[in-house]
Amino acid sequence: LPTSAPPTAPPTSAPPTAPISRIGGIDVMGDFTDVQTIGNIAYVAGGATGLMIFDVSDASSPKLLGSSTDCIGCTTAARYVTVVGTTAYVVPFRAHNSAPVHTVFAIVDVSTPSSPRQLGTYESD
Repeated sequence: LPTSAPPTAPPTSAPPTAPISRIGGIDVMGDFTDVQTIGNIAYVAGGATGLMIFDVSDASSPKLLGSSTDCIGCTTAARYVTVVGTTAYVVPFRAHNSAPVHTVFAIVDVSTPSSPRQLGTYESD
């Protein structure tokens, strides 16, 4: 019986990538450290600026809808944000590297993006 080599796939190459270009932006104070988008709304952990909420339906011209500078139950700035439904969970930077390790986060009602409202905080020992 004649033997033949197994069929081989044709050589492939990665498709060329387009250069990254800026579509739009907005000038605001703060250091953006985390973002979550849901639909046309972007929820941003903005450092000392706190939680910021943007309408990004027009990517070339995002609009600030509202913000919460409540100190998230601590003396530090917003670092991470996660949104579930109409509730945002915001985690701050630790105040100092030498501070005891503990967990703190704020629970924020974002059902009205123009006026987010802190519902409470959690802090462990």
